[in-house]
Order: sequence, then C-alpha cells, then structure tokens
Amino acid sequence: MTIFLQIITPIVSLLSVLISFFLGRWSKSKDAQRDSDIERYTKYYVPLFSMLVRFSYPKTTMYQMLMVHQLKVIDFLESNIIHMSLEEASKFKDIYYLSLRSFEFSTGNYPENKHYVEDLEIVFENFISISEKKAATIATRLKLEPTITKLL
Repeated sequence: MTIFLQIITPIVSLLSVLISFFLGRWSKSKDAQRDSDIERYTKYYVPLFSMLVRFSYPKTTMYQMLMVHQLKVIDFLESNIIHMSLEEASKFKDIYYLSLRSFEFSTGNYPENKHYVEDLEIVFENFISISEKKAATIATRLKLEPTITKLL
C-alpha cells in the first residue's frame, strides 16, 4: 500500500499542475476572445449600424450616401478594416473600387461607368447582410440582444 501511495502521489500532483495550467490557458483564451468581441462590437458594428440609420439606409442607396455624405461611409469602413471578417474585408475592397467608379460617373464625364453604380448597390447590400450576421453572432456570444441588426 505504501509503494502505491509513493507512486500515485507524484502522479496526482503532476496531473493537478497540468490541469491547472491548461485551465488557466483556456480561461485566458476565452477572456481574450471576449475582449476582442467587445471591441469589435462596440467600435465597429454599433457605430456602423448607427451611421446607416442616420443616413436612412436602405431608403437611401449607397450611391446617394456617397453623393450626400461624400466618403464618410468609406472612410469609416477603411479605418475599421481591422475589425472586419475576411468576408467583409473582401466586400469592402469591391465597395471601395465601385465607389470610386461611381464618383467618376457622378461628374458626368464617364457615362460608361453607370453600371458601377448598380454593382455598388448589390455589393453593399451583400456587405451589410454579412455584417448583420457577424454582429448577431458576436452579440449572442456576448449574451446581448442582437438589437443593432434589427435597426435596418
């Protein structure tokens, strides 16, 4: 019996240390994910959807927002690209390009760019749809009501 205790005691101690270590790492990882979600939600999704409500989206098209508010939406998205998912960032790249072409069309010097205005609306709608889903997912993880996704 004593030999058994001499063998099992160090094993139990070692297992306790290992379990404690891995639980600590798991806890830190969860905390880091939560902090990241909070920052992403409060600094990106809430201001994005608030801005869209102020600009009367979807009654106002992206092209109209560009004409009235210049590049405010684009500037906001560009400055928050770090908070975007890969899918959103990919759409943003398209939105940026299409916005520039749409601005060219608005000058009257590039009538051949009219189709870019239509493409911009489609891509922007897809972008907002993706953003709504991402915001709802983060809100759920944070145990919040996904209210901002119901604003539009």
